[in-house]
Amino acid sequence: MKKLIIISISFLIMGCFSTPTMGGINTSQYQIKDNNYVVLGRVTAKAEVNRFALLIRLGPGDIYNRAMMELSEKAKVYGKKVGLINVSVDYWFDSFALVFGKDVVSVSADVVRYR
Repeated sequence: MKKLIIISISFLIMGCFSTPTMGGINTSQYQIKDNNYVVLGRVTAKAEVNRFALLIRLGPGDIYNRAMMELSEKAKVYGKKVGLINVSVDYWFDSFALVFGKDVVSVSADVVRYR
């Protein structure tokens, strides 16, 4: 019984530090048609968080949000008729000797200005 309690507590503690990195992009259902836009360019942003022992994050885990926030700031979409289209998200994990690791999210999008 004592071993079961110790194992349960250790799984609980490990579970608190090993939440999976999830994220996604929401669509607005806005339709671009009738040539009502001008493409301004393409922007890319990246966010990362380090890991120790592949489980414990050494920083905030909201890397998708941070990458999208940086992307929006680079595109200067706030307060203007500017939007992001063709958004792509890449996620990868780099590790060194299964002790240190890094979660990385890269987000890129085309910037358009609506007429």
